[in-house]
Amino acid sequence: MNRRIPKILWVTFSISMAVLFSSCASDGYPTYADSVPVPELLPTEVVEIQMVSLQENREDDDGIEVAYRFASPQNRRAVGSREDFAVMLRNGGYDSMLNSRTFDIIEIEANRNTAYVAVRIEGAGGDVSGFVFILGRQVGGEFDRCWMTEGVLEVPLPFDGSPPALEPPSATS
Repeated sequence: MNRRIPKILWVTFSISMAVLFSSCASDGYPTYADSVPVPELLPTEVVEIQMVSLQENREDDDGIEVAYRFASPQNRRAVGSREDFAVMLRNGGYDSMLNSRTFDIIEIEANRNTAYVAVRIEGAGGDVSGFVFILGRQVGGEFDRCWMTEGVLEVPLPFDGSPPALEPPSATS
C-alpha cells in the first residue's frame, strides 16, 4: 500500500522544521535574536537571554542589541544609546560577557518587584568572573510587568553558588 502525505501537510511540516532549526544556534542552544521583554519571562530567563546573546555576539553587535532591549528604561537613560552600551560592555569591566566560553546562572533572591541573579562567567580568554544582575519588574508604560535589568554589579570570586554578600547602597550615594 502506497500512502502519500498530502502536500499541505508536507509544506506545514517543512515550514515548522525550518522555524525550529532557525531558532537554534549551531551548537543546539536557542538563539534569542528576536526576543523582547514580555511579562511571562522570569528574571533568570531574562538574564539567560542577555547572556546567550552576548555570548553569541557578532561583529554587527546583534547580541549587544538584544541585551540592550532588556535594559530597563531607567538603565537606558543612565547608559545612553545602544552604541554607548556597547562601549560600556567592551571597556567598562563587562568584556568577559562578550563571546564567553561558558556561564552559569543562579537566582539569588527575588520578591514581587526586584530580583538579584548571579552569573559566573568563563570569558573567551579563560578568565573567570562573577556578576549580579539587578532586575526590576516594570510598572506601567510599554514594559508593564516585564522583568528588565536595572544594573549589573561585579562580585568577588570564588563563586561557589552561594549568594555573595550584597551591601545595600549607602544613604549618601
